[in-house]
Amino acid sequence: MKLTDILDKEVLITGYAVHKSKFKDEMYLTLQFELENIKRIIFTGSGVMINQVETYADKIPFYATVKNFGKYFAFT
Repeated sequence: MKLTDILDKEVLITGYAVHKSKFKDEMYLTLQFELENIKRIIFTGSGVMINQVETYADKIPFYATVKNFGKYFAFT
């Protein structure tokens, strides 16, 4: 799935991993979630989402909605 496929939809965050990109000198997020009771994953380089998921890692699993705020994506 693409990140844009889950915009404005409530998903259950079930796990994550942060890795260093092989192509850029940046980190990326592998996000595990459930949407409509189907387990899925997405990959994103969103620094805001990486910071948010690391901040709330001890709350997993939790429900969140991904929003587009123009210059960045974030959980609400």
